[in-house]
Amino acid sequence: MIDTRWRKVLRDLWLHRGRSLLVVLAVAVALIGAGSVLNAWALVERATEVGYRASLPVSATLSVDRVDSDWLEQIRELPGIAGVRAQRLISGRFKAGSQWQRA
Repeated sequence: MIDTRWRKVLRDLWLHRGRSLLVVLAVAVALIGAGSVLNAWALVERATEVGYRASLPVSATLSVDRVDSDWLEQIRELPGIAGVRAQRLISGRFKAGSQWQRA
């Protein structure tokens, strides 16, 4: 025999068929929406990772005062170094109102 609690649940579901159906549909739409968002996020995450790795990102950036070509050649010859590049960095500031901002 069915427990009293389950009998009440089944009777309430039957008496409020429209409301019960609406709840089931709302939960189904929410699950589909959440699944779609998670699926899209996984695809974007994978594509972003693959694109980033394909760009051969730098693994280290050193800031030094002076660089000459002999020093660069010595670093290129070290094992495990795939590439070395010297780049000039110029920094500046500007005044916006009463505060200085980095450019």
